[in-house]
Amino acid sequence: GSTSTVFFTPVLGSADAGDDERIPNTTTQKNWVILNERDGGFITGMGGPLNGIVYVFKYRQVWRLLPTGDVSTPYLPRKMRNDIGCIDHRTISIGEDHQGQK
Repeated sequence: GSTSTVFFTPVLGSADAGDDERIPNTTTQKNWVILNERDGGFITGMGGPLNGIVYVFKYRQVWRLLPTGDVSTPYLPRKMRNDIGCIDHRTISIGEDHQGQK
């Protein structure tokens, strides 16, 4: 796969056999999201979920994966930034505002 691909698994308990170690690949369901693979960058880290949203970082991009509630397309990728990102997964941290909310 691409270095700009996020893979995810179905919810634990949603099937009977091999439930915790499976990534479906059928004509109707693909459990991955490609994030702008043509830009030459690669994923440097992930954060969250924060309020149900997963954040994916590349060296000069920040993406969010919005949950859809649809099994066949569970996330919609949306680019947030095209000028900054992160250099390493160890630089990602969840902060709080002055009211203590994340």
